[in-house]
Amino acid sequence: MEQREVFVSDGIRSVLKGRYIYLDNDFLGVLYGNKETFSGLFPILSVGVLMIDPFTKFEFLRDIFLPNERVYMENFVDSSIFTEPPNHNDVFQKIQINGMILSRIYSHQGRKNGISTVDLLLAGRLMYNNNTLLITGNKKDFPSCVFNILGVINIENKNNGSLQSFSILEFDVEKFNVCNGELNKVLNKKETVTLND
Repeated sequence: MEQREVFVSDGIRSVLKGRYIYLDNDFLGVLYGNKETFSGLFPILSVGVLMIDPFTKFEFLRDIFLPNERVYMENFVDSSIFTEPPNHNDVFQKIQINGMILSRIYSHQGRKNGISTVDLLLAGRLMYNNNTLLITGNKKDFPSCVFNILGVINIENKNNGSLQSFSILEFDVEKFNVCNGELNKVLNKKETVTLND
């Protein structure tokens, strides 16, 4: 079994406290794959509400076909420690619009290397509620033009010395407004946005 050690940014509990904390698929996989890591991080993470977006859940479960493993993974993501956000049609439509606007902003900012649909929808969900955070190992999919890093979680594999870093991100409305304004000047029109509905 891999031995792991967890290092977190100073003041991380105050950053997470009372926030809705979305977990990206890569971070969810680390928590699932190592009980020791999960046990070490849970007291820190549990000061907020741990959220799994339905698309992240889909991504987490999609390639598992062994029945026993699938049952374990489903039980993990369906456990009471995680909360699934509202997923009715009105919410999804707003998140989809947000994701599309973000994709245009990313493209306008020079990010043309294909951020996944799941990550765009997850970013759109972060726009939807200003009390949300995201923990992800794929910071590049959530660019600094609209997201801020509030902290970092590093997980060291003590067997081989490798280190995995996960960023704690927050959507920045002011940065978004600047980027969206620049984009709209180019498009010569104003997009309807659904922030904080």
